[in-house]
Amino acid sequence: MQVGVYRFRCDICGGEAEEPAMHPYHYGALLLRAGSNEYAILDTLQIEVADEVSELLHEALPKLKHKSRESAALFQAIAGWVCCDTSPDGKPYKIVGDPYCPTCECVSELWTRDDAPPVRMIDLPIATHTIWNRLAPEEKEQKLLSALGISDR
Repeated sequence: MQVGVYRFRCDICGGEAEEPAMHPYHYGALLLRAGSNEYAILDTLQIEVADEVSELLHEALPKLKHKSRESAALFQAIAGWVCCDTSPDGKPYKIVGDPYCPTCECVSELWTRDDAPPVRMIDLPIATHTIWNRLAPEEKEQKLLSALGISDR
């Protein structure tokens, strides 16, 4: 899938960086990052895994004392490393929130993105789910509960 690479300025140190970012027209596609520079796409509309994780998450909400409206935020917090295989370098993926600054090595919401068009377009791989797909239903539930900090026993 092609995504745009945009220029950002860190409001903490003033450093500049280029980083991929999703467009609103990529509905259902979430950008994943492993470490500081490995990216992939979690396409929630094209895979059964997203529905499966969402269903397990919805079942776990009462144990968390969360409301169902919070499930999307929880999904985004854990889905990358719960159901996606690791990056080529063996690092777990997380859904990208804020840009990574290579100058001060922070991940911060204090960024300014140029309004300019993307610096360039790049192709990113779609995340795979081989390990998740091999798990038994009980193992999937336990992995999700563990990620949420819940002991089922």
